[in-house]
This record gives sequence, structure tokens and C-alpha cells, in this order.
Amino acid sequence: MILGNGLIGTALQAVDNDTVLYCASGVSNLFGHIESQCLREEDLLREKILLHPQKVIVYFSSYSINDEDDEKNTPYLLHKKRMENIVVSLAPKYLIARTSNVVGKNGQSGNLTNFIFNHLQNNTPFEVWKNTNRNLIDVQHLAAMANYYVKYGELNKTIYLINPKDVMIVEIVKCFEKKMNQRAKYTLVDKGTYYHSDKTIANKIFDALQIPKEEYVEMLIEKYFI
Repeated sequence: MILGNGLIGTALQAVDNDTVLYCASGVSNLFGHIESQCLREEDLLREKILLHPQKVIVYFSSYSINDEDDEKNTPYLLHKKRMENIVVSLAPKYLIARTSNVVGKNGQSGNLTNFIFNHLQNNTPFEVWKNTNRNLIDVQHLAAMANYYVKYGELNKTIYLINPKDVMIVEIVKCFEKKMNQRAKYTLVDKGTYYHSDKTIANKIFDALQIPKEEYVEMLIEKYFI
């Protein structure tokens, strides 16, 4: 069973089954923190968990959540953390799946890869924070990873379903330039933060599913943008 029909929810249709409730209907970080949408998600999440106590509840959250210092979390991340706590407190069987920058057929212009692609395509200048990294994951790989872990992993855990390799944003831009055979008009700015997250489980699942780790960004660009 799938809650949500966006990018992740659509990809999960390939692994849907009656024993799992995949919760992928959350508020988007791209549109800011809207209290009414957050409350609606919270009410829906509570309702579905209570209606399906026999199912494994898989909630898709963000790998950017800072567990050590809430002051470093944005309102969006605080909302995601609150949703995680609801799942943990209400669901007999659950999995909190923190994931990263999901890539797929998605028209949202604020999405990182769409942003870079659109600026290259339109020859529009933009800034790149040279100290900032991202973690790109194919939405189809994310769905397969979630399905694999529910089958073979330990439940009632918070795990990171992400790419085993981070990449600097400037390197993502260079990959787009190479694949599109076009120079981007960008200015490097000495700003940014390097995000760190546990990649132990991601490495194991990539190996189990035989997902290639090398030239992953290039693969994503060819698959979804070229």
C-alpha cells in the first residue's frame, strides 16, 4: 500500500505489496514550511497507521536532519523529525528511511538536478557553493532499496537509504556540462556545508542489488535528462 503519488510514491508502485504501508506523501521542502500542509500530513499519517497496525510502516524522511542540535534544523526538517516520532510511537512495525536528493522524471524546477539542467539549457547564470555536497539517488533505486531492506533488514530502525557516494555540487555541474556538451554560466562562491551520513547500509544494499557505484551521476543524467 502506498500513501502518496509523487515522484517516490510512483516509483514504489513497482514494489508495492499488502504487508507494507509506504508513506511518501510528505510536504515538499521546495515550497517552504506551510503549517496547514504539515498538519494535514500529520493527521493522515496518524490515521493510516492506526488503520493498518499489521503492516510495516515505511516513512520516507530526510538525511539532512541533525539529531544532535535541533537549532540547526530548518522548519521543514523539524516537521520531518516530528513525523518520524509519530511513526515510532504509533507503529508496532516501522522503518524510518532517511533519503537524499532523489532524481527521476520530475518537473519541479527547484529540484537540484532540474535547476542545473534548466539553467544550462536556457544559458542562464547561476551560483555554485563550492563547499557544498549532495547525495543523488535514482528514485527507482530508492524503491528497490526500501523493498530489499523490508524483506531482509531489521525493522524498528532509522536507516539511510542513500547513495554510498557523495558528490560536490560543482562536480554535478561538470557532469551536466560534459553530457550536454555545453558550458554552464556559473560563479563559484566560497560557501556551503558538507553533509555527512552513515552509508553502511547503503553500501550493503547497493552491492546486494548490484547497483553500479561508479559514474552514477553520469548515469542519472543520461537516464533522465539526455
